[in-house]
Amino acid sequence: MSTADKIGLLPMLDLLAGHSYGVTILLCLAVTPIALYVIGAIFESRIVPILPNKQFASFIPGDIFLSFGVCGGLVLAQQLPDGYFWYNGALFHNIAYFIAIIIAIKMYLSELDRAETGSEFAFTVRAMKSPTKIYHDFVLYGLLGYVASTTYIALIVNVIKGIIPVAALLDSMWPIFVWLLLLFTEGLWPEQYRLNRVRFAHVQGWKPIWRD
Repeated sequence: MSTADKIGLLPMLDLLAGHSYGVTILLCLAVTPIALYVIGAIFESRIVPILPNKQFASFIPGDIFLSFGVCGGLVLAQQLPDGYFWYNGALFHNIAYFIAIIIAIKMYLSELDRAETGSEFAFTVRAMKSPTKIYHDFVLYGLLGYVASTTYIALIVNVIKGIIPVAALLDSMWPIFVWLLLLFTEGLWPEQYRLNRVRFAHVQGWKPIWRD
């Protein structure tokens, strides 16, 4: 039974599972943050900033920690038992996927509402519609959120059953805690950092490289 089947991952997203640690981390990093830099270069004609005075810490280095956390869970999931259980069933995964997408949509629309107020701490409406913003919100909170949540639910169930060691779960999961810490402490940075991040992380003056 493949690792993807042990978890129950939906088609296409199942391609992330069943590899060595090295291949898995490369795939996860390709999803985020590498793909966002490629999208920024091609579809926005710019280099997405890295330094903290212009970029959210929850993205860089946050998404790097997130990728390592998802990778760790996917590799550990190779130790899941063969068989069909509720956590790898189609019903559970379709519901989990639907919830993840709804969360992504609600979060995006909430930010879009803030953008329409013209607050200096909110992105502009056009920046909200930029390819990097749409990709990051829907791939991160939607697709990768689905993969991470269903994988770790399967692992936690088997930790409770005594099949997966608690230490192994924590060893794979700690980078996600770091990402969450960076995410929830964004508002504690000095005001100028927050203003610059909103101004430069996603921009309103974006255009594809094939346009003048």
